[in-house]
Amino acid sequence: MTGDPIDTKRQQLDEADDAIAAAITELEDRLRKFRLGVGIDIDPRRGLCYDKHEGKWGLWAWDDNSQEVKRLRDFRRDDRAQLFEFILENIRPMIEKAIDDRLSKRQQIAAKARRTLGELAALGKEQK
Repeated sequence: MTGDPIDTKRQQLDEADDAIAAAITELEDRLRKFRLGVGIDIDPRRGLCYDKHEGKWGLWAWDDNSQEVKRLRDFRRDDRAQLFEFILENIRPMIEKAIDDRLSKRQQIAAKARRTLGELAALGKEQK
């Protein structure tokens, strides 16, 4: 005798939600390993971002229901799944842009430091 189809589907739904929750945690861990040091705005309209809030780096969003910023993993299941799907569709170009922006700025600073240090070294030689 087979089990109740509703119970089977409910269990499948729970398993799918558990898989999404685990994927959110894994994505947060991978983003943390990039060590960007600054947040990534994923969808400013929804307040959806990877950022440091309440002393913790993670995926955060504005929750209209509770009127507060919450960790993505703490959202209601349907809302969490919808937001996470949006993240999966958009996160890669945002990570690339965040890294590219920081790389360009750091390279400019390094070049400026080399020039300035070279100028100071030349001044030191003139003083002798």
